[in-house]
Amino acid sequence: MELLLQLIPPSPQLSNLDISERELLAVQVNLFSGGEMAIGVCFSHGVADGSAIFNFMKTSGEITRGVINDNDNIFNNNVVLDCTSLFPPVNFPKPYQIVTSPQSSGNIVFKRLLFDSKKIAALKEKMNKELMGNNFDDRLQATRFGVASALIWGAFIAIAGERKREIHNKLYSHAMGNIFWFARAEWSLAENDAIKVASLVREVIKAKRMGGEVMHSNEHLGFIKDMEETWEDSRSFVLTSVVGLPCYEVDFGWGKPVWFSVGPFLLLDFAILSSSSDGEGIEAWVVMFKEDMDKYEQEPSIKAYASSNPSIFIGK
Repeated sequence: MELLLQLIPPSPQLSNLDISERELLAVQVNLFSGGEMAIGVCFSHGVADGSAIFNFMKTSGEITRGVINDNDNIFNNNVVLDCTSLFPPVNFPKPYQIVTSPQSSGNIVFKRLLFDSKKIAALKEKMNKELMGNNFDDRLQATRFGVASALIWGAFIAIAGERKREIHNKLYSHAMGNIFWFARAEWSLAENDAIKVASLVREVIKAKRMGGEVMHSNEHLGFIKDMEETWEDSRSFVLTSVVGLPCYEVDFGWGKPVWFSVGPFLLLDFAILSSSSDGEGIEAWVVMFKEDMDKYEQEPSIKAYASSNPSIFIGK
């Protein structure tokens, strides 16, 4: 994490400036003696979500390479300037414990986990057979994200015992904005209960479906209030994902990236998932207290499917 921080610009979110004076976008280009390059980008999450960020960078690269020129109408006249009728502004709760900075976090640890692509694929196939065998809704099968989330969540449940909205209608690829929704999955653990991955995968899938249904109804404000009460009464772990976004499709003329990472996200008990460089595995940044992380890394589900802070081999 310390090395990664040297390659990205300081986060505008941590600035002492008034929010109206902070940069919305910061870019840092790093050049190495061997000719390699690393580009660090920091967006304001208030104006762009993961999809908007990566499509913005992908389109910027296409413009730089001349794939798109000034005469191309890349928006096809489909520009929505006011989407408040679709997404009315609301005051969301603030459930996260914010970490001021990685350096000052003290007892808080950031770990990068790499979930092996073959193991994840095999587990996904196994989970789908179990889900289908129980007559589960075949329209919502397990995904790489769902399986990896269940493993991460299950390990967290185990150690805790000791001490978008999905948009089904495809957005325009050049849309800008910050659209997010909470999908809540709950697990009550008795003293001797076994934590089954298939059950956790089922809960993740059900939560994603429920989140989508709530967004299409008038129940979303009540749903937010219920979640706020849940955060007050129990320990929560937050997962988010950029899996499936064009992270490895950005090309400014020097070729596509050989490795990509997100972070640091200054949130406690949090994980963000992204695709590995081969497009099949999952990388995850996990943030929690050191005493929890020491136990977390020893959980069988993590040891069996993931490697902790593996070296990044970049071949030429």
